[in-house]
Amino acid sequence: MAGLFLAAWPIVVIVLGIGNTIIQNIFTYGVVVILMLFIIDRKQNIKNLIREYIIYIAVCFLFGGTANVIYYNTVVGYMIEKSGFGIIFLLIAIIISKSIIVAVMSMVKAYKVYGNKIYDVLIEFQDRTIEIKALYDSGNTLSDPFYNRCISIIEKTALFGEGRNIEEPTKCKYHIVPFKSLGMPDGIIEVIEVKTMKIQKEKAQIVIEGALLGLYEGKLSGDDNYELLLNSTIFERQQGGL
Repeated sequence: MAGLFLAAWPIVVIVLGIGNTIIQNIFTYGVVVILMLFIIDRKQNIKNLIREYIIYIAVCFLFGGTANVIYYNTVVGYMIEKSGFGIIFLLIAIIISKSIIVAVMSMVKAYKVYGNKIYDVLIEFQDRTIEIKALYDSGNTLSDPFYNRCISIIEKTALFGEGRNIEEPTKCKYHIVPFKSLGMPDGIIEVIEVKTMKIQKEKAQIVIEGALLGLYEGKLSGDDNYELLLNSTIFERQQGGL
């Protein structure tokens, strides 16, 4: 119904002879779109309606802009003119636009969930450097009673890879630390020390020598947005001595 309503508007313009560009644009990008979105979901509130309107307009401009760039700035436009297969051009534009939209929406969703708490982290461990994403976890207060330092939690596979075990455990100060958490009143976790952990925080880089990492079996993030949980005190005190 919404699609038919939108398609009917150009017919109305032609039949009634509406030639005023301002009126056409007001109805095309305003009234008609809002009524169409209202037909799709009549129960949504004004806030959601505005959000859907912004997304709709953004998608239209993105799709139109992508089509324009491909047609006028690449060999695709020339091929379409020579071949006459406009549908191929349409499909290419749809695929590219959809890919961009999905990527942008994924980033927006991640920001809404995690805000600015996701950081890029470089870990130097043994003979390699590992680049991963980390989430600042205000609920992680795990502290090592042996070295009196805070412990961040990392996915074991992110540090060692699939099927690899800890090599030379004494050199990385391998030990086990008891902990308590929600749903687990009594637990233990493997802990090791890495050479350095570099956290990119805005324009500054925080370098932590001898950071302690607890090894977690499994996935920390269901949507793979991060592989490391930074300790809540990580930015408050320096580690190694941290």
